[in-house]
Amino acid sequence: MCDSAGMPDDQNKSILQYTISTTWDGERPVDNAEIQLTFQRPSSSEGNGMVIEIDAPFYNDPIVPQNHAIGSTDKLWNYEVVEAFFLSESEGKYVEIELAPKGHYLLLQLDTQQNVLNYSLPLENYKATSTMTNGVGRWHGRAVIPLEYFPKNVNKFNAYAIHKSDPDRVYMSLFPAPKGHHSGPNFHRLNYFQDIDVNSVLG
Repeated sequence: MCDSAGMPDDQNKSILQYTISTTWDGERPVDNAEIQLTFQRPSSSEGNGMVIEIDAPFYNDPIVPQNHAIGSTDKLWNYEVVEAFFLSESEGKYVEIELAPKGHYLLLQLDTQQNVLNYSLPLENYKATSTMTNGVGRWHGRAVIPLEYFPKNVNKFNAYAIHKSDPDRVYMSLFPAPKGHHSGPNFHRLNYFQDIDVNSVLG
């Protein structure tokens, strides 16, 4: 599921690239969705942190209500969204980053007991574009996550994608839970997170 890792680009940066292609329990999704994720260092003008880029199918389902202004959005996980979680085992903390196709986002900091330490952190640098042609859509998002939002010594992560409405709701995971071990999705099962060399992509 990891396409490539630590590939230097022409600016001598490291790039980590991943493909989310399975459901939360390791099955192939019925719609064959694949979500591309890229983590890399920001440019010097963008400050310190990490750039997250998303290239994904766009379903426009479920739609974030129009009365939800673009920006930080409460309970964004109820809509179409891609998420990345970065965990520091030594600190006992992790950051949850949720990005949606029309510019909505939600950032939280939690401890490993799933207590929310900070909710709805601001994100100044996030842009998303989406297109729909003859019923086929794609979206691209690019966010610069500030360095201070990450706990110290991040060493594990996982990534997820959610789209469509019930009863056809699809929950996808980069590092899924084993089939038959759980009755439903829960993205906070930290034991399924896997190693990441986050220092290579944190500016």
